[in-house]
Amino acid sequence: GNGVAFFSLEMPAYQLINRLASSYCSIELKKIRAGTTTEQEEKLLLQTFQKLKNLNLVIDDSAVMGIFELKSKVRFLKRRNPQLKCVVIDYLQLMSGTQVKDRPRHEEIAEISRGLKAIARELEITLIALADK
Repeated sequence: GNGVAFFSLEMPAYQLINRLASSYCSIELKKIRAGTTTEQEEKLLLQTFQKLKNLNLVIDDSAVMGIFELKSKVRFLKRRNPQLKCVVIDYLQLMSGTQVKDRPRHEEIAEISRGLKAIARELEITLIALADK
């Protein structure tokens, strides 16, 4: 019943939905992509997509996003849906910080991380940022 917002800077929403459906109903993703599902699997997929449609889930697949844009979007979502309790960001390295000239990328990532923590505290939400090493 709690709301979840998923910000994917890497993958389009339809791909995320297909992956979620594949995982939820245990049908191989390659079968869904290729359209080689059986009639029974298609019925199960249809039921799964209906369940996913009714979830309190927002997917934002904006390819480029900075910390200030994210903060604005999450505040807006929280106002519209006070049950929003979790925000997932996929993935941290694709976000941009403030545009400071000649700053090392690790310092920009640290700034983004601090900004994410501030958002989580201010809005009292769990914020999960996926990152690569």
